[in-house]
Amino acid sequence: MQTAIVGYGYVGKGMRKIFPGAFVYDPKINCNAKNMQKKAAKEAVNACDLAIICVPTPPIGMNEQKINVDCNTFLRADTSVVEEVISWLKTPLILVKSTIPPGTTDRLKQKYGKRICFSPEYMGEGGYYTPPQYPSPTDPMRHGWMIIGGDPKDCDDMYDIFIQRMGPAKVYFKCSAIEAELIKHMENTWIAMKVTFANEWKNICDSFGASYNTVREGWLLDPRVERMHTAVFRNKPGFGGKCLPKDLHSIITASGKQGYEADMLKSIWQANQKFRGADDPGTVLCPKCFPHDKTIVTCPEEEANNGYAYCEIHGKVSW
Repeated sequence: MQTAIVGYGYVGKGMRKIFPGAFVYDPKINCNAKNMQKKAAKEAVNACDLAIICVPTPPIGMNEQKINVDCNTFLRADTSVVEEVISWLKTPLILVKSTIPPGTTDRLKQKYGKRICFSPEYMGEGGYYTPPQYPSPTDPMRHGWMIIGGDPKDCDDMYDIFIQRMGPAKVYFKCSAIEAELIKHMENTWIAMKVTFANEWKNICDSFGASYNTVREGWLLDPRVERMHTAVFRNKPGFGGKCLPKDLHSIITASGKQGYEADMLKSIWQANQKFRGADDPGTVLCPKCFPHDKTIVTCPEEEANNGYAYCEIHGKVSW
């Protein structure tokens, strides 16, 4: 059983921890890259039994980082790279790990007549210590569950491949592709909502001259309240990064196409922009200056995908 990984970014590297012998196809990487054993051509990929797609799905017309500085426009996810890859793949099974809008898997199955499933990924980019009871941000082998969405026979065949690598102790949940796509967006918008709620309460506590940290610890004594995503970081308020903003935008626009305006989710984004940009929700502040100084940073195209911006005081900073 030979596996190929298409796209060797954050998620692709995680998939390689499950399949360390997998062929890797990514035109952007050097074949001598660290820990790279096999950089495959398309022909080698198509000789595999399973291809796992881990390519970016940024907002249309923007990249994941620049979306953080646009307040009023909600953008759908760009699935063109996913579709381009599926167009040339000939493997018997195709698994999409890239986050895609609800309905995309079914649309691509119908268009190309291929056996395609979608599986949400639960790696993260928080950067802080993650206790073992939570999903590892870097290693999907340590996750306690896996979701596979698609036709039942396709899901079963994927299940048989992954259980041999990830073991029988995990929970393997099978559902339709559109349900799996919705699960992923529900997860990330839930996290965004928790972060926004915590930041709102930090501001409420400040307005009363109270310590949010003290109020938070008292609140968390109630076992019905869960700790993760309730901290408020003084130099990094709100949420950012490559996942939460774009997935929030994606489901807002996808729901709108279905005739439903997700007003609560829109309010989460608008509140987050207030926390991130303070006076002007269309700006991003330097994490080293904030909260003492409100220095606006710029996000050049060539650096934004790497999570960098430029501050007039500190120069290049990670955002």
